[in-house]
Amino acid sequence: MTIQKTKDNIDWEIISRSFRETLSPEEDKKLREWLEASPRHREFYQRALEDDPMDVIEGLSVESLAKDLEQINRRIEVNQQISKRQRWIRYIGWAATILLPVFACIWFIGKQTENNTPKLPETSMVKNEIQLRLSDGQVVNLSSQEQFDLQQNGTNIQKEKGSIAYRADSAMTVETIQYNELSVPVTGEYHITLADGSKLWVNSNTRVKYPVPFPKDKREIEVDGEVYLEVKKDGRPFSVRTKAGTVRVLGTSFGVRTYGEEVLTTLVAGSVRFTNNAGHQVELTPGEQAIATMDIVNKRNVQVEEYVGWKDGWYIFHEQRLEEVMNTLAYWYGTHVFWRNERIKDIRFTGNLRRYNSIDTFLQVLTASEDVHYEINEKTIILY
Repeated sequence: MTIQKTKDNIDWEIISRSFRETLSPEEDKKLREWLEASPRHREFYQRALEDDPMDVIEGLSVESLAKDLEQINRRIEVNQQISKRQRWIRYIGWAATILLPVFACIWFIGKQTENNTPKLPETSMVKNEIQLRLSDGQVVNLSSQEQFDLQQNGTNIQKEKGSIAYRADSAMTVETIQYNELSVPVTGEYHITLADGSKLWVNSNTRVKYPVPFPKDKREIEVDGEVYLEVKKDGRPFSVRTKAGTVRVLGTSFGVRTYGEEVLTTLVAGSVRFTNNAGHQVELTPGEQAIATMDIVNKRNVQVEEYVGWKDGWYIFHEQRLEEVMNTLAYWYGTHVFWRNERIKDIRFTGNLRRYNSIDTFLQVLTASEDVHYEINEKTIILY
C-alpha cells in the first residue's frame, strides 16, 4: 500500500469544527477536497450530520479527550448514551482513512467488545525491577526504594521517585574510572542526570553504561535500547557508543534507538556526527536522522516528534507502516508479533497513542478502521 495523498486523509479536528461552523478558509478547502475525494467520505459525513453532530462532538471532542479520557468515560456511563455512539463506531469503518489523532473512539469500541475481545495477560503490563548495578557489583533496586543518598568515587548519587542524579565533587581528583549500569525492563522508563549535568530519558528494554564521574578529557556512555539526551555544553566531547557505531556531540538534544538491526539517531537541536563501525560517517542538522548498520550509514529528514515523543508520554505515528508501529509497541509492552498476513504490514497508520494505554486499545481501533484482524496467544499478537 502506498502512502496516501493528503486529500485522502483529514484531521478529526476539522470535522469537529465544521459541525460548529468555525472552520478557517484553509480548513474549509481541505474539508471540501476530502469530501470530493471519495463517496465513502461523503456518506460518513452525511450520516454524522444526521445523527445530532453536536451531541457527538460533546462526547468525542479532541480537546476534552486530551484533558481527561477517564472523565469522559465516566460521563458516558452516567448519561447512558450508548445507541448513538454505536452508530458512530460504524461510521469509523466506512471512513477508514480518517485520522483520529487522539484515538477518540477507543472507549466506545472497548465498551462493545470487552466481553469477547482477546486481551493480553495482565502480567504483560506488570513492571519488572529497574536496576542500578554499581561498579563493585552491588545491585540497587530502583523500583522499590523511594529515596537514597550514596557516595561513590567522589560523586554523590541521589534518588528521588523516577530519577537519579549524580553530582561530582570538583575538588576531588579521581584516579580510577568506575562504571555504573542502569537497566530498564519492558514497560519501564527512567531519568538520569549525569555528573556533568547532561540529562537522559531511558526508555523501556534499555541498558545504559556510564562512568562515575566522567574523566577530564572526554564524556562517553554506552547505550543498548533507546534514550533521549540533552547534553550539557562542555569543553569535553560527548560520545554515545552503540552496537553499530558512535555518536559524537558537544552540546545538543537527540534520540538514539538501537532496537532491531538498525541504529537510529534523531537530532532535535544542535549538531551530531555518527560514525559506524566501518568508519563511514554522516553529520546531522536538526530534523535529520541517521540510519546505521555495521556496514552502512545514511541520513534522512524526519518528523522528530515521532521518534522522541515517548519521553513525554506519547507514541506519535505519521503514515508509518503497520509493521513499524507494531515493532515500536512490542518493545514497550513486551509482546511478540506474528504476521499471518504479510500484506497488511504495509498499511499506513497515523495517530497518537498514550504510552500507558493498553495495547488492546490500539488493536481495537485498528480493527475498526482497517481490514485487519488479530488474535492473542499468551504474549504473542497474531495479525491477519
